[in-house]
Amino acid sequence: MKRGRSLLVAALAILLLAGCFPAVASFSKPGVSEEQYVRDRYACMRESRVGDPVGGHEDTAMLGGQKRLARREANRLFEACMTARGYKRAE
Repeated sequence: MKRGRSLLVAALAILLLAGCFPAVASFSKPGVSEEQYVRDRYACMRESRVGDPVGGHEDTAMLGGQKRLARREANRLFEACMTARGYKRAE
């Protein structure tokens, strides 16, 4: 019984944590290879990183609200980068 309860608690914790992380947007481009897609996606992820203007690491230098705004801006920049490379967001 104790093991069953532990598994239930672990499963609930995983579900709760999964809700804290946004889903990664998917993009498509006709004729592009998987290898090219991965390279483009990686390049856009690097280009869209929003850091702390003071030079610290985003996760430690920003407060909660600032992190959310920075994440939103990074997502917008990532989508703009992928669009500029000819990708369309998959629905």
